[in-house]
Amino acid sequence: MGNSGASSGQGSLVLQGRLAVLDIMKALCILLVVWGHLLETSFDHTFVWNLIYMCHMPCFFLISGYLMYGAMGRHGPGLLIKKRVSGLLTPFVIWSLLAVAANTVSGVMRGGSWLECLGESVMSSFLYANSVWFFLALFLTECWFIVLHEVHAFLSRRGIALKMWAVLLAGWVCAGLLSTELFKINKVAVYFPFFVMGYWLASRKSVDCCRGSILTVGKLASGFLICGLVYGVLVSAYSDNPVPFDTFTNWMYRPSLGSTMMLRAFALYGVALVGCAAIYFASRVIETTGASALCCSIGVQTAIIYPVHIMLTRAVLALVPTPETVLGASMLYLITSCMLVAAIMLGVRMLGVLRDALTTRTAR
Repeated sequence: MGNSGASSGQGSLVLQGRLAVLDIMKALCILLVVWGHLLETSFDHTFVWNLIYMCHMPCFFLISGYLMYGAMGRHGPGLLIKKRVSGLLTPFVIWSLLAVAANTVSGVMRGGSWLECLGESVMSSFLYANSVWFFLALFLTECWFIVLHEVHAFLSRRGIALKMWAVLLAGWVCAGLLSTELFKINKVAVYFPFFVMGYWLASRKSVDCCRGSILTVGKLASGFLICGLVYGVLVSAYSDNPVPFDTFTNWMYRPSLGSTMMLRAFALYGVALVGCAAIYFASRVIETTGASALCCSIGVQTAIIYPVHIMLTRAVLALVPTPETVLGASMLYLITSCMLVAAIMLGVRMLGVLRDALTTRTAR
């Protein structure tokens, strides 16, 4: 690997120890995130918006699960959680503090009291994680997976023969039963299966599931559909879930066929599976083009692009006229999303150049 740029056993380019197709997938996903956030200000719950939200976060969690397999092979559970605190929880705290400051000042400028605005901002940003919820949800997902993995190892040492999938299923059901908006545990309940599926793909040494056997692809598809069935049972009893059901799933089902919550939840995993596959195949095509290096660089910086674009979205929308049609908005905001991501990448690059210059000057 290293800087060799050689191909991996799965047929995907490896650059500087990173699998290129995964970085390209992350780049496409973060573009969808930015696009979705721009659309939701005026055109949320349209077909395009629902389709975006059905696919981008499941794909992010699937990629994270894939990368977790290698991380668990290199580090013990204690060190791994410590690294996740540094890589996920710390950014969540930092960006949430910035959100608290910004929302408090904004509330005071609108006539609210400092104490009331500060309290509401703290609850929104930390207790309900409404600012950068992805960092916290992924942190909790990864920690819960590590705990379940260690539980399975403990039971195995005690001679209790229990399949890993049974432990993970029980842990997922527990997360579903505890589903709440607090600390975005409901997000963990929704996206945990995608994380597990990513881990499972990595354990099969394949990011190219299309090159695997029919049995492997069948297991992957069956697993997602079973997840949809189980989650459908959970959300039939609990309404506190983050899935944008209404517009998209009402479009999918005719009234004569029914549109129950369970059926809609079951559809979530089928649609997400197709969406993840589409993002993957698009990434493989991009990987063979001249845009590969650019997309990889964007994929590496998703942890920066994600919180920064949230802070800039309102200002960007103030500069962009609001189209009257959904199609016009979709196209305009897609172009705007690309420009916003490019601007953030340019800012990151300039900060990198400035940092290198200061480092060189200090070394002299």
